[in-house]
Amino acid sequence: MHDIQQFLADLDWVVHSPSLVDLPGYGADTPLIDISTVDPQRLAEAVKQQKSRFLGPYFETLWRFSIEHSQSHSLLAHGLQVTDEKRTLGEFDFLLQDKASQAIIHQEIAVKYYLGVGLPAPADTDQKLNAADCAWFGPNSIDRLDLKLHKLVQQQILLSDRRESQETLKRLDINTPPAKQILMKGYLFQPLNDDLPAPAFCHPEAAFGRWLPLESIHQLEPISDRWAILPKLRWLSRARSSVDHTMDFSVLRKHLLEANGRPMLIAAMKPESKEELTEISRFFVVSDHWQDKAVESLEMSPLTSFSRYNPLPPQSI
Repeated sequence: MHDIQQFLADLDWVVHSPSLVDLPGYGADTPLIDISTVDPQRLAEAVKQQKSRFLGPYFETLWRFSIEHSQSHSLLAHGLQVTDEKRTLGEFDFLLQDKASQAIIHQEIAVKYYLGVGLPAPADTDQKLNAADCAWFGPNSIDRLDLKLHKLVQQQILLSDRRESQETLKRLDINTPPAKQILMKGYLFQPLNDDLPAPAFCHPEAAFGRWLPLESIHQLEPISDRWAILPKLRWLSRARSSVDHTMDFSVLRKHLLEANGRPMLIAAMKPESKEELTEISRFFVVSDHWQDKAVESLEMSPLTSFSRYNPLPPQSI
């Protein structure tokens, strides 16, 4: 897919894809923007100005563009740091204003990809797993969904409650506490041959894929004749590609084996037209020892309360 077409598809995904989580009291406004009216060149310029090759900054750039060109909201600040005399205390991801109500909003945003693992159950039980019996890890097996939610709710979104933050906001003529909103988008990946309970606070329309260890890749062969390996900046919207930028399973298998267990996101493709193929499903392929390493990490960093459904702390006013 051409860069500009990719940027437009990713912008549409950033604005309209379902959230990963549904946190009561922290639901996020979505900028009202008609993607069909977006100037592709202005979007391309905005993306290229941010220069980073990491997914997070790319996601933030697209979200900022959606606010700046929306009919419903105005951007007040992006990446606004709060400092005292000696150190940085935190940073507001986004401050925006609802054009209709004039309400000020503080948004913390993230794009995340988590792989679900069922935790070992006691030998004397045959009960089905529930959300608290599962952990959702990032592809690096270090990052976790419950840890990220804990940080968002207990730390990042509370930034405006600090005295230093209120002084920073006053310099923008913001004299009342902003509403607090959390936006997390991305994908959750179930094990290839298992359906785990959805994680706590999972949005009912969250997007799911599958994950598998390298030793199980033969199970993918019947799914599709054509495949694509997705670099990080193509992890957002559904993959589209010309035939010559896809591969058959034998070539895919060769690439995966050469990666030697490094996590790789791949997409099964189907023909959309004579010239283009479209993603039908996506899979994370990880090392054969990935799950063991992930579970072992829980000994050093146990699951937080955000692995279970609990009332969230009330917002401070």
